[in-house]
Amino acid sequence: MTRSSPKKKKVTGKARAKSRTPLAKKRKASAKKPATKVVSVDALGFIPPCPVTAIPAITDAVALRMENGERLIWDNTAAELKAAADKLVKAIRAEKDGSAVITSAYRPQAYQDHLRGVWDRARQLQGNTSAECEQRRREVRAEMNRHSLNVNVPVAAVSNHTAGRAVDIDWNLPNAVDPNARVAELAKAAGLSHPLPDTDPVHFVLS
Repeated sequence: MTRSSPKKKKVTGKARAKSRTPLAKKRKASAKKPATKVVSVDALGFIPPCPVTAIPAITDAVALRMENGERLIWDNTAAELKAAADKLVKAIRAEKDGSAVITSAYRPQAYQDHLRGVWDRARQLQGNTSAECEQRRREVRAEMNRHSLNVNVPVAAVSNHTAGRAVDIDWNLPNAVDPNARVAELAKAAGLSHPLPDTDPVHFVLS
């Protein structure tokens, strides 16, 4: 008996399309996946530490007083400093619409170190957008704002405030033709100099 060959099942176009559908769907789904943000990690999968170190804690007693809000301290200042500062404030206020307030006098080296440390870290973090330094950027930004520091205006490593010979006076002479020149005249008459009119206008030093 001769056996007839089995008939091959005819595959229709619809069936072919159906068989291809799962692969097509996978390709389409993978194309829609959003891009994943790449964050640098170490071999164990942890984000590496920020190369910019944390702001050191303040331990000096007087510096802590200042950090906690007591900014105007006359301890350890030259005997004639307060009298000279008061005289200048009075002279500025005597000018038309003039205003003046003493905001700082003695500053221990520990507090000057703190201010410089904050400023140094702000400079180091300029242009840094890495994930590992996000927390550090927030901390430094908060301290820069707290102390009204400008990243483009250097903070001195050593200050006349530490020597007890300088004061900061927030002043304004809105009606003076040349405010800096006028306040320098008034400062001289009070026994003070105004050495940094452009970069640190509140700073006055005993002559």
